[in-house]
Amino acid sequence: MSGKIIIVQVLFLVLSLNAFSQRSSLLLDGQWSFSIDSTRSGITDKWFDRGLPDQKENVGVPHTWNTVEKTSKHYGWGWYEKDITLPSGWKGSNIKLQFDAVYHDATVWVNGRKAGEHKSSGFTKFFIDVTDFVSAGKSNKIVVLTDNSFSSENIPYKKSFDWANDGGIIRSVKLVSTQRPRIDNIHVLATPDLKTPHIDGKGSVIVKIKLSELANIDVSKVVFDVQITEINQKTAKTIYNKRLKPTIKNSIAEFNLEFDKINRWHFEDPNLYTLKLSASYKNKSTDQDTVNFGFRSFKTMGDKFVFNGENIRTAGVEWTGGSSLKNGMAETKEEIRASLDKLKYLNTMFTRFHFQQDDYVYDWCDKNGMMVQQEIPIWGAKTEMTDTIKRISKFQLNEMIENAYSHPSIVAWGVGNEVESRKEFNVNGVKELYTYTKTLDSSRLVNYVSNKLQNIGKTKDATSYGDVMMYNDYHSTWYQQAKAGRGPLLDKMQADNRTMPLVISEFGLCQPENWGDDNKRIMEMINNYSVYESKSYIAGVIYFCMNDYRTHMGRGKEDFHSTRVHGVFDFYGNPKPSAAILRELNCPIEVTALNINKENKLAVTVVGSLGFPSYQLKDYKFYWSENSDNYKTTSEVFNLPLLNPGKTSYLKLGNKFNNRGVVTIENGRGHVVYQKVVDKISLY
Repeated sequence: MSGKIIIVQVLFLVLSLNAFSQRSSLLLDGQWSFSIDSTRSGITDKWFDRGLPDQKENVGVPHTWNTVEKTSKHYGWGWYEKDITLPSGWKGSNIKLQFDAVYHDATVWVNGRKAGEHKSSGFTKFFIDVTDFVSAGKSNKIVVLTDNSFSSENIPYKKSFDWANDGGIIRSVKLVSTQRPRIDNIHVLATPDLKTPHIDGKGSVIVKIKLSELANIDVSKVVFDVQITEINQKTAKTIYNKRLKPTIKNSIAEFNLEFDKINRWHFEDPNLYTLKLSASYKNKSTDQDTVNFGFRSFKTMGDKFVFNGENIRTAGVEWTGGSSLKNGMAETKEEIRASLDKLKYLNTMFTRFHFQQDDYVYDWCDKNGMMVQQEIPIWGAKTEMTDTIKRISKFQLNEMIENAYSHPSIVAWGVGNEVESRKEFNVNGVKELYTYTKTLDSSRLVNYVSNKLQNIGKTKDATSYGDVMMYNDYHSTWYQQAKAGRGPLLDKMQADNRTMPLVISEFGLCQPENWGDDNKRIMEMINNYSVYESKSYIAGVIYFCMNDYRTHMGRGKEDFHSTRVHGVFDFYGNPKPSAAILRELNCPIEVTALNINKENKLAVTVVGSLGFPSYQLKDYKFYWSENSDNYKTTSEVFNLPLLNPGKTSYLKLGNKFNNRGVVTIENGRGHVVYQKVVDKISLY
């Protein structure tokens, strides 16, 4: 594998990237002092200078107060305080506080002086420069005022959203020390050559580096050590290792690379690369950072999705985060991982997130092949596309895309969900946000999600102005319409708009608002899938929801929490019967026949799915075992041939388990996509 630098001058000096590392960080998670401020007197009483009052308590950050019964309905001010001694070696360096999320407003004081604030954006990472406020080698007091009041100066807007309104420092905090210049961000756009859709080949990379702390610096003397290495792959080769001197313009350094042979990122084979970057000035290292990326392409063509040059149909499930009864939006990495693992169990390849996630989530999706539409939290009929909402939306879009640009798992940005999307000013607002998002990132799809697409009328629905029409279909549940009317209505929606993919972006059964139980949930999903799969213009489906979840507006109850009973898993992570059904419906391979023939052989027919999902299946394995726990050690195993959608493969196995057994099918990465216990096999 070779790399060739384009445009920039190459200095033929290869250095170890870590030779002069000059970025240090100090994690501030753990014990902080905390106090509710129900009377909003803390600023007047100068808590930021004098310290929190005597009734303060010790809490562990990340933290929210809304998972504690006595403060579960407090929507207002909460204060945090921590004393921290900075390393003496940080003297003279640039020092920033990094908050991975504070919901939804934050004001920060350091040593009694206001250092900065971050408002109207409660799920995005932000930085406060505290260089002039701290003293290295000494104790420093950090005070943070947070506010989760329902607000018209925020998205989500007022009470118009269906998840928990958890206030506090809900994600990690740390101090970061660097020299000058500082690397603020690295954007990597990696594009595969698609002359051969299913064969890895050439690839190109565009790297843009955002720099700061450039005052009084001769940028012509800034150079970068660049190293690119395979990760999450069968090999771990370093494919590039050079020192570069790119042109720096408007605080952005940019260079392009080309490679003769790369391994593409695929949702079933998520090959990744890590770029390690070290900045040096006058031969002294000043900062370094690392970003992971992958080579992949996700586009539309007519009414189809095209992924790495292949027409595909996608299937997925949505997860509502912040539903830990103990930790809420401050849920631990272990809790997040458990939820993401459940999405993978359900054969999710494409999901949506209604609000911005922690970097840990995107990293997991990168490594596990989970495609994502990441949305800003515009939600609900009461949200209107006013100038204020559009201003805040653009602010959040900037932060979101700035932070998450390089993740290959993110294939689309979302600019809203379920506003009154036939009203002209809302349609115009969606159009404006669509255009603005494309100026920030033209490489990804940009979409709006509608629950009004069925209301055929003179005004086009806002979703028809995105790259994909996305429709939340609750035809026979929330909308209380006859099931048989769903198919003709979908046809009418498609005919009423230009040729483009339609994604069913939500469907499911919510209790207790809708009549029924988990048996009805199963019936609904089976009925819906049978209709959706018959419509060639439907490019994908996303089931809602993976989990029962906490929400300030829910009518259900779990302990003292308001909830929605909407999931195929309960609040404690236990699967309902519907989970196994959904997993099978989302399986990319179908077992269409399993019988004992006259020779007492097990005859099996497997078919590549034509429904959801549908794509070429490579390196799949079929296991026939006595039980599910040890299917690899007690089974007959078959390597299945390459299966295109609709392609059939026939297997014959020994009937060694006396007319019973377990079928297990793995994809090429060893993920189990299908497993079923067969208690009695019929003869033919």
